[in-house]
Amino acid sequence: SSNTQRKRGAVKRKEQPAGMMMHEPPVIDPSNMDLCVHCGLCAKECPMNCFEHTTGQQPKVRDGSMCLKCSHCVTVCPAGAMSLVGVEVAKTEPHGTPCTFAQAEQLVKQRHAARNFKEEPIPKEKLEKLFSVVRYAQTAGNNQGLRYLLISTPEVIHKCIQLTVDWGLSLENNPIGKMLASIWDNGKGKDPVFRGAHTVLVAIAKKNDWGIIDGSIALATAELVAPTLGLGTCWAGFFQNAALKYEPLQKEVLPDGYACVGALMVGEPLWHHRRVAVRKPVDVTYL
Repeated sequence: SSNTQRKRGAVKRKEQPAGMMMHEPPVIDPSNMDLCVHCGLCAKECPMNCFEHTTGQQPKVRDGSMCLKCSHCVTVCPAGAMSLVGVEVAKTEPHGTPCTFAQAEQLVKQRHAARNFKEEPIPKEKLEKLFSVVRYAQTAGNNQGLRYLLISTPEVIHKCIQLTVDWGLSLENNPIGKMLASIWDNGKGKDPVFRGAHTVLVAIAKKNDWGIIDGSIALATAELVAPTLGLGTCWAGFFQNAALKYEPLQKEVLPDGYACVGALMVGEPLWHHRRVAVRKPVDVTYL
C-alpha cells in the first residue's frame, strides 16, 4: 500500500510522541570537523541521544529520528567544529558578556502593564527589533511553529473590538458583555478591549497541544523586551478569549487551521511608572 511504500534511500523514521515536531535526521557537516577535540560534549548535550561518541574519536550519528534541531550540539562545541547540514556554526553568534542577576532583576521588575497609549504609530524599526528577540523564545520540542498577526489598521481594530463585545454579549449569565458594551457604546464610547492601543500583537499557532504554552512564553518575552524600546504592553485578555471561542471573530482575523494563542496591546505609553509594583511574598515548598 502507499503507507508501506518508501522511496529508495529514504530514512525510516521512528514514531514520535504526540505533539512533538517532526524534523529531518541530523547530518554532520564535515567542513570543520578537523577542529574536533574529541571531547564528546555534543553527544552528552543532545537531549534526544542522537549521537554516539568514543573516547579519542569524532562523534557519529547514532539515531537521528528524534532530532529536535535545537542546535545545542553546535552551540556547546568548544572548538567550533560541530555543524549540521542546515545548522551551520557560522550562522550562530557568540553569547557575549553574560547578563548579571541585577540586570535580569531590573528587566523583570520594570515590566508594568500599560493601559494608556499615545496616538503615534510605533516606528517599524522598533517592531523589527522586538521580533528579532522574540523569535528566540523557546518552544515545545523546538517546533518554532508560532506565527504573528500585527493588527494596526483602524478598520480591523474597530471590527475586532466590536466582535469581542459581541462575544461578551453572547455569554449567558455573565456581566462581562454588558460591561464591555456599556463602555464601547456602539463605537461612540471608549475602547474597553485594546484600551486605545493602535497596534495589537497576536500570536497564532496550528491547533495542537503546545500552542498556548509557546504563545505565552513568546509574548511574555515581548513584554520584558518592550520597555527597552520605549514601548508598553498589556495582555488583551478579552480579545484572546473571544478569539479562542467566538467563530465570527475567528473568521475575521485567523487563517484556516490556526488558533489565537496570545494577544498583546502594544504602543508608546502615555506615562511611565516610577516605582516597582508591589507583589506578595513568594510561596515555595521545598521537598
